[in-house]
Amino acid sequence: GFLQSANVMGRVPTGVVWGWFGDRFGLRKALVLTMILLAVGSVLFGFCTNAVWAIIVRFVFLGMGNGWVTVFPAMSMEIGGVEKQTAVVGTVFGAGTMVQLMGPAIGGWTYGFVERWPAIIPNLAGAFICFFALATLLMWLPAAKKKKEVKPVPLPAVASVAPAPGFLASACKWPIPLLVVLRSSGGFLNF
Repeated sequence: GFLQSANVMGRVPTGVVWGWFGDRFGLRKALVLTMILLAVGSVLFGFCTNAVWAIIVRFVFLGMGNGWVTVFPAMSMEIGGVEKQTAVVGTVFGAGTMVQLMGPAIGGWTYGFVERWPAIIPNLAGAFICFFALATLLMWLPAAKKKKEVKPVPLPAVASVAPAPGFLASACKWPIPLLVVLRSSGGFLNF
């Protein structure tokens, strides 16, 4: 309970900071920094030998350093636009949830392979996936679009937007798979 609480409580003081950072320096840079902090935090967590250090690492690196939660909604709006934002968010969070279901199984299976640091193997696996997601992010995430004037959408127009036909076919179009990989790495690190 304390470990997961440290993770979530670490996000509380930095949510606004990550939003400011994303607006000031760009969402892509914010995602790069958060992925690096998550990978470093995962490795450090694997080397923790007592509960106090484990809670500190979870709070600082995997909580305060987790800007994904704040930056992702803005990134999904930039990538999917008003029309597809909900589809992008649903697809990406669905993929992350699946990984959060698999993570504890993988962690339980690999826990204890190294006697001195029993959690190092699952955390190195999480860091590897995080660096894979970071490499994917750097190679394929498009640069930020120029900001344009956002016009308010009348309420009846929003209510009349119907789901796009054949969403499963369009869900595999670029860059939604990239966001799925990024979200999956964040979910994998939570085991």
